Amino acid sequence: MSTISTTIRLDDNVKRDFETVVNNLGMSMTTAITLFAKATIKHQGIPFAVTLDPFDDPVVRERIMQELKRRSARAKEPDAKHYTTEEIKKMLGI
Repeated sequence: MSTISTTIRLDDNVKRDFETVVNNLGMSMTTAITLFAKATIKHQGIPFAVTLDPFDDPVVRERIMQELKRRSARAKEPDAKHYTTEEIKKMLGI
C-alpha cells in the first residue's frame, strides 16, 4: 500500500497536547490520524458524537443567567419556600 504526505493545520497548543497524548499511548500522530481516518470510513461518519456544548451558545448562557437572577430574586421574597438539604435529598430519593 502506498502512502501520501498530507498537511494539516492545528493550533500550537492543540498539536502539542495531541502529540503528548498519542505518544503516551505509544503511537505517533500519523498512526493516530490514520486510526481516525479508518474509523471514519468504517462508520461512514465521525466515529464519535459531535455535539454543541449548550453553554458555548451565548443565547443559552444569557437565558441561564436571567433565570438565575430571577430565581435569586424570588428566593429573597418573604414567602419563598426554602428547603433543607435533608428535604431535598428526600425529594430526590437519595
